Amino acid sequence: MLEISVEDNLTSDYNTSQYSSLVVCDEDYVVIYGFDDNLIDRGATVIVIEHDLDLIANTDHIIDIGIDDENCGGEILAIGSLNHVINSPKSLRVNI
Repeated sequence: MLEISVEDNLTSDYNTSQYSSLVVCDEDYVVIYGFDDNLIDRGATVIVIEHDLDLIANTDHIIDIGIDDENCGGEILAIGSLNHVINSPKSLRVNI
């Protein structure tokens, strides 16, 4: 797994093939540097931990996880496409 800190910039440091790479970005990284579509173009699997609904709506696959003790904290509520998550009765995202 490719591990980076917020201070690292993937676009400048990792321009080679990323096949078989798993890149996990948290919200801080995406806010500071933006999302790098080139990672996917170079073959990486990218997991983004994100709450921005616009970014979530443009992903290939969503894993919706409960947010706190009162709202199924840590429990997987829905997995799949945007339509699947929106239509899932357990998803909290449809109420936002």
